[in-house]
Amino acid sequence: MSDPIRCSMMVGILLAMISNLSVAQLMQGEIDYKLLIPIIALNKGEIARVNVDVGDRVSPDEVLIEFDSTTEKANLIIHQSAVDQLKIEVGSISDKFDRQQEMFDRGSLSLLAYEETENALKAANARLSAAQAKLSIAEHQIKRTKLVSPVDAVVVERNIHPGMNVIPELQTQPLMILTGFGSFIVRLNLEFESWNSLRNHDGSVKINIDGKTFSSGLNESIFKQVPRSSRPEDSFGYILEISFHDESNKISPGRIATVEIE
Repeated sequence: MSDPIRCSMMVGILLAMISNLSVAQLMQGEIDYKLLIPIIALNKGEIARVNVDVGDRVSPDEVLIEFDSTTEKANLIIHQSAVDQLKIEVGSISDKFDRQQEMFDRGSLSLLAYEETENALKAANARLSAAQAKLSIAEHQIKRTKLVSPVDAVVVERNIHPGMNVIPELQTQPLMILTGFGSFIVRLNLEFESWNSLRNHDGSVKINIDGKTFSSGLNESIFKQVPRSSRPEDSFGYILEISFHDESNKISPGRIATVEIE
């Protein structure tokens, strides 16, 4: 084999090897919270207590905000008392009906008297059911005077203070905003060609923030098309959001991360 041919074959093999190598892409993106959870009021009322502040970590079902519950507590007492009283009434009529049942079976009680007691028992049970329904509503209303965290989270925004009167239909912002603890994204703005190429790429991702590296993958990422109002000639922007997790409590939104996609 001649030298020119041998040289040509070696160049071809080298080019083929280079074409099969995955070249890492380096780019920069901005850190943001992965999920924001707004805490809103369903009932109007006065804020009695705010138990957490910005930066606090909260557990599921931890009470964040307490409304004044004077009225709800009074209603609960009233409806509980009504239920207790009607239970006594139903019990008394039920005992009477049981005795009259035996008398009726022996033939020592008229049908009219028997049916009167039976109807009285049905009416008392109906009143008890209605009172129990009202009690359930009162219990539900008092639960709504306390707003709790739905997940393990961190408070990132607080827009209320004790003594503040809240009217839900007039609220322009949530009372409080939480984010899932340790859950972040790096948001990359890409040209369409890069964005479209990465959509079909199942590579690994390394995220570097001030010398600390986090691992992720494109299979955990979200690809978005968003309208661009500032560039009418280009109707969409192309965004890649890469998820990562950090519980050091030292990462904050707005910081810049270097992203390496292989």
